[in-house]
Amino acid sequence: MCTTFPAYPRTVPTPPATPDAPHVTGAGIAWSLGALVCWTITPLLVEHLTGVFDLWASNGWRYGLAALMWLPLLILTIARGRFPAGLWKRALLPASFSIVAQVAFVGAFYMTGAAMVTFGLRFQIVATAIGAAMLFPAERVVIRRPVFLLGALAVMLGVIGVAAFAPGVFGAAADAEGSSHRDIFGVALAAIAGIGYAGYGMTVRKCLAGVSAQLSFSVISIYVGGAMLLLMVLLSEGPVAQLAAMDGQQWFIFILSVIFGLAAGHVIYFNAMATLGVAPATGVVQLQPLTVAAASYIFLKEVLTAPQIACGLVAVAGAGAMLYTQHVVTRRQKIDRMRTLDTLPLNEAVALEEAELAAADSMPNEDSR
Repeated sequence: MCTTFPAYPRTVPTPPATPDAPHVTGAGIAWSLGALVCWTITPLLVEHLTGVFDLWASNGWRYGLAALMWLPLLILTIARGRFPAGLWKRALLPASFSIVAQVAFVGAFYMTGAAMVTFGLRFQIVATAIGAAMLFPAERVVIRRPVFLLGALAVMLGVIGVAAFAPGVFGAAADAEGSSHRDIFGVALAAIAGIGYAGYGMTVRKCLAGVSAQLSFSVISIYVGGAMLLLMVLLSEGPVAQLAAMDGQQWFIFILSVIFGLAAGHVIYFNAMATLGVAPATGVVQLQPLTVAAASYIFLKEVLTAPQIACGLVAVAGAGAMLYTQHVVTRRQKIDRMRTLDTLPLNEAVALEEAELAAADSMPNEDSR
């Protein structure tokens, strides 16, 4: 279980916390747009790799390389004696959610296109809200708001509509029926991935509070990378041959998918929230389904029907309504802003760490009353 843990030594210099920034700055906008670019490019790269690897080899090689990229930080932390006791155990539950989410996320690309996958992922914000209500009572005041609930309903109906209006579902040609069923299954997998990522975020927040984002992610990457490599060995047919058969362009895309999807994107998003604020930065990233839909149309020739686009806009608008309500209520109620619903909760671990330090500094004043 993840309940109460003693204080652990800091592993990195004091990072910026993630409260809402009082002013919009050029740097904040630039970081947010950079995060949006990363999250737009990654689905296109992953989809391209479906023609290079099978599901298990794609996950195994990509996450295996990501784990190697984070391994030096982990070794350095251990060598300096700054590795928190019990961290391996505390990271097990978040890593388990991440493994399920990662398999469902990449698996969705083998069923449907990049745009539909990113629309399906909007389920993450609804699942995060439900998890926050269960685990963090301070957030229930946000979740009970009618606009927030209507936004959640819009997300769910919008995502369902994107799948339901896939070609072949309502009276299209018979030869499209198999494709439409794959689309529905792909969106369902994306929704499962969103739920898994929400569970991952909640457990990071519950189990790894007080541990830096970088160290948390490096430990989780070791677990997830190991699991993906094991699944690749057990379930993939000729993963080494698939890797060896890649040409120069495919190697380039493969490396970019690791950098944008598993390394740089997270760092850039963290800086966006630190400089612009959690709610505004997260709101910018909610445009991802639209940018992915446009990019996939241009580069992959994937076309959504008009009803699918309309339903996708409903889902994005619903996510925006949820984020806006959360932002307004937390400011009015003066709820600690590190409690806001964060779609990249690894960053929130840093915010919680900062809050704990601030609370510790204020303890003498509280005891004197």
